[in-house]
Amino acid sequence: MSDRTVYVTNQPQTVVPPVAFVERQPEPVTPSIHPDLIPESENSSAIARQARRELGAARDALERVAEFEAAVANDPTITDDARALAIYDARQKATNRATDVLAKLGQATHNAVASAEKALAEAARPKTRAHDAEIRAHVKSMSEAKRATFLQERATVGDVQAIEAILGEGIPDFLSGLDKIVSEDAARDLRERAAAVHAPQLAEALAEARRVHGRAVAAWQAGMGLIPKRDDRIEALRARATKRRTAAERLA
Repeated sequence: MSDRTVYVTNQPQTVVPPVAFVERQPEPVTPSIHPDLIPESENSSAIARQARRELGAARDALERVAEFEAAVANDPTITDDARALAIYDARQKATNRATDVLAKLGQATHNAVASAEKALAEAARPKTRAHDAEIRAHVKSMSEAKRATFLQERATVGDVQAIEAILGEGIPDFLSGLDKIVSEDAARDLRERAAAVHAPQLAEALAEARRVHGRAVAAWQAGMGLIPKRDDRIEALRARATKRRTAAERLA
């Protein structure tokens, strides 16, 4: 719970003293959840535009609960217990709605990254693989330092035939003597650098998709941190309110 929450306690549920309500300003919405984190332009991709919409929707839900808290802060018509319960429930409902939106956005951006990776790889696929074995043998004959330099040079000039022959999907590293010097992430980076020479627009689309996905994941994580923790004091207040309503209904 927030350090400004005044109704958290370990008192037994059988004893529920009145909540000491302290006037306070609504909690600010985390800056990690804001549509302006995704730059907007005429060339924005579909996933970037979707991310701006969903981040805006999540932020709106959180801002509404902040406005609600401000509205009930000094309402003399409700008790402190009812105020605390109403604020807790409003926060829980808003944060659940926001994190649901953000979780779906995270999955959508993940899919967008996967599609962009596939598009870039297919656009720069070598037209022939006839010399793959010779290329791997040539690289294996080099020293480790020369192999690393050779790979960097081939990626820089867009030699997708050499890069794919050496680091293509499903090709064991040891065939080129690279099992000790190229990690999986480094191999992917080299493949994408070589492909980007031939398909720069697709490479930029992939970079944007990854940026948007990173923002979406950060927003979801921030939203999860805003969800109110289970509070025994609040549950005791809820049980007492339910008991009062039930008694009143029986008398009606």
